[in-house]
Amino acid sequence: MTNGTRVRIRERASGPGNEPLLNGLHFLWLEITPGCNLRCQHCYTESSPLVKDPKIVDWAKVLVDAYRLGCRDVQFIGGEPTYNTSLVQYISTARKLGYTFIEVFTNLTLISEALANQFRKHEINIATSFYSPSKEVHDAVTGVKGSFDRTVGGIRRVLDMKIPLRVGIISMGTNQNGTRDCIEFLTGMGVDRNKIGVDHTRPVGRGGSLVKLERVEETVCGQCWKGKLAVSWDGACYPCIFSREVMLGRFTGSNLGEILHSAQLKQFRKKIFDHSAAVASATAAQDLFAELLAIFSGPTTPNSMQA
Repeated sequence: MTNGTRVRIRERASGPGNEPLLNGLHFLWLEITPGCNLRCQHCYTESSPLVKDPKIVDWAKVLVDAYRLGCRDVQFIGGEPTYNTSLVQYISTARKLGYTFIEVFTNLTLISEALANQFRKHEINIATSFYSPSKEVHDAVTGVKGSFDRTVGGIRRVLDMKIPLRVGIISMGTNQNGTRDCIEFLTGMGVDRNKIGVDHTRPVGRGGSLVKLERVEETVCGQCWKGKLAVSWDGACYPCIFSREVMLGRFTGSNLGEILHSAQLKQFRKKIFDHSAAVASATAAQDLFAELLAIFSGPTTPNSMQA
């Protein structure tokens, strides 16, 4: 085994990041409304046009409190964040405070030219989901006829205005085996291939009726131990948007620090960290096996067999 191989195994076995992230706050999800104009089959928050926003969270205070704790990255999500008429105000607050990365995760069906101009003015990143290049399939996933045309129109507007965009393709029964077609369609529109990701349906919210819930550490992506926290529309705080069964408490105005340093969050992050390290270690072992197999499957000439 080469020294380089040993180093790679040690790096992977120690986890995909630095352990100090276990105790910090670096990325914040803000679910600023439970309402949405779509009814997606897999929605983890079970949002729809019928869900009303009680508007009980002061999002400006959340931004201030998180910034005080060292957070510099924030994503506004929902529901559909553009349903909240104060979205631009929250974005402006985040920018004035000094947040360096601000992203809006939206279905892009409600993006007016005026709103897009605000996104560009504040240098916002946009994220969206896409389900199929077929109108019928896409609309079947969202539960709303015409959503395909509006989302595609939103993508075109964002691209035309040079606003940074990433797109997630969510795989499920309704659109199964359509990933390649989605990628070809999106890149044909001008979406950067490196900004297109593929994910599976999570067994959370309505997604729970589509896939079976396994262990929590296999439900989440494995990155939520890295200083991340989610605050929902009712003030409930979670380690991750997909870990709804781990409620850490509710935001009451200035208590994110208490939640961040709670034993429950530390335990959750350590559990996810250990799982990620185990997966990395197993991957390293597979790579080592492949490397050794390649070495010993090579030509058996005198030179190749020398130590």
